[in-house]
Amino acid sequence: MEKREAMKKYFAPYPSWASKAIWWGLILIPAYGLGLLIIAFAIYAIWNHFNGNVSDSQIDVWTEEDLSKLQARALEKMGTDASELVAEHVIITGPRFWDSGGVHAGFRDGKDGVKRFTPVGVTIINFTQNQLLSYSCAVDLTTGNPINEATDEYFYKDVVSVQTQSKTHTLSSSSLPQNLQGTLAGFISGGQLQLSAAETFSLTTAGGNSMEVVLRNDVLNTLGQVNIPLIGRFFKTQATIPIVRAEKAIQVVRKMLRDKKSA
Repeated sequence: MEKREAMKKYFAPYPSWASKAIWWGLILIPAYGLGLLIIAFAIYAIWNHFNGNVSDSQIDVWTEEDLSKLQARALEKMGTDASELVAEHVIITGPRFWDSGGVHAGFRDGKDGVKRFTPVGVTIINFTQNQLLSYSCAVDLTTGNPINEATDEYFYKDVVSVQTQSKTHTLSSSSLPQNLQGTLAGFISGGQLQLSAAETFSLTTAGGNSMEVVLRNDVLNTLGQVNIPLIGRFFKTQATIPIVRAEKAIQVVRKMLRDKKSA
């Protein structure tokens, strides 16, 4: 299966209607076999959802391929040559399906307990002699295209804080992709989706400017879960979004700041 088509199948939503159809089919079995037909069709839909998907590890390999291509684009957007860099760049990733141009958003709980998703919010930080250069975008894994690109720069002397912290983010429901409107309906109030206590990577300057990347949140962790009614406890999936990249990025950025400020 071609890479992008495989990505689309991997992130296709679980057919929750099929789970309910099985129980309706059981009720309707006495009705001249109609129930058996419904059950068979529902089981096929569930089987097709899981069958033929590429492995979680293959998705990771393809995702890394897409992310690796962004460094050159980041330098181009910043108007910076690689010869100006004084250290290896760092990449921070997190979910970024809001304000993403209406692309299809997908979440999937891997067998390894890791939640994978598309689009992927990406922030690349490059280091020059005097500045941190930031490039951010959202990568649609089903196409490989970066969207909503933005750049910024911060002088080392101005940076006062680099950390992960819990912070509330409020999103307009109109900024969410259409395919998640129903899934997130229970979390939306007054046209707003509130991500309370979302783990966030942040870099703040003395002037109050900041860079923020949402890493994970309890609401986001529910997306992509599979739960079959009545027997859900046997099939329910539950995975979390890892924040290893952000933690490594903090260590690198803090070391660079210490080196630059002590020079």
